[in-house]
Amino acid sequence: MSRVAICIPAFNGAAYLPVLLDSLQRQTFTDFRVFIADDVSSDNTVAVVKPFLADPRFQLVERSQNLGFNRNLIQLIEAGAGAEFFLMPGQDDVYAPAFLKNHINFFESHPAAALVHSRSELIDEAGKTIDRDQWYWSRLQPVTQGAELVESLLTHNFICLPAAMVRRAAFDEISGEFKSETYTFVPDWWLWLLLAARGWEFGFLAAPDCSYRLHSGQLTQTLGNITKTSEMTRVIARIAQLLDGEKFGRDLPAARRAEIRRLANARLFRRGVALALRAGQPAEGLRLINAAWRNAPLSVLGAPVFFGRYALAKCRQEVDCAGLIELFHPFGKRSS
Repeated sequence: MSRVAICIPAFNGAAYLPVLLDSLQRQTFTDFRVFIADDVSSDNTVAVVKPFLADPRFQLVERSQNLGFNRNLIQLIEAGAGAEFFLMPGQDDVYAPAFLKNHINFFESHPAAALVHSRSELIDEAGKTIDRDQWYWSRLQPVTQGAELVESLLTHNFICLPAAMVRRAAFDEISGEFKSETYTFVPDWWLWLLLAARGWEFGFLAAPDCSYRLHSGQLTQTLGNITKTSEMTRVIARIAQLLDGEKFGRDLPAARRAEIRRLANARLFRRGVALALRAGQPAEGLRLINAAWRNAPLSVLGAPVFFGRYALAKCRQEVDCAGLIELFHPFGKRSS
């Protein structure tokens, strides 16, 4: 098996997939294998992939039934189990020729790192650069670890999925928990949080070597806001449950773990009420409310207190963070 497994879930990706595959063939680091799984596309995705199969490093699987993004991705990760590292690009992203080499070099000098990610350039449908500097680039350190990493990730998902390479040995430690959930919008955030909570280091390469394409047809743009909100809330609540101080969250003091659990379940309740009333989604709202009550009844009863902390945090934060801004973590505050 090659050192790097590149896992590409494909669905109606004919427009951009050849650009991605061409950028992989241009890599200066060549010890990799590409696993592509077409999830019963209705366009000519399979046809545009077939010319690349002349390269023995490329492999195509045609699903007989649609699995959905999450299951398709998990099966691809399993297919590359023999590789030392793996990568999960979107079918519409693009890599600079030195991408794999840069990431492998980092891993070789940082054996305690589970993941290394790089700064990404945003591009549009035509491949033109979108001039939008992400606020978190200036706050990231070359190496982050322990409690600092868990809390910063709980504040915001600052890792771009295609720009991240994962160490397989680290993934194997949390694979059961990762596969136990079926997120479509935030499987990457769920994975990052699990790895961080296990105590692994994360690396960041400040030089951009990956292009993340924004367009109306990409998966994250086609999902509804209710699905996105619900999944983000469930991820936070689930990781908070896992912070037992043994397998997960050993670097976090017991009082901080308890605080995160209270805030996570208060958010779960708050989002549930909002979905049930404001968004007109009573079924999903009640599901979140019931989950919050089962997890921590006191957090539900104390929701007004936590809502006050949330409102204060919203006033003090510098940017619109997706996670627990109530933590007042430097990653989401005005002072970094």
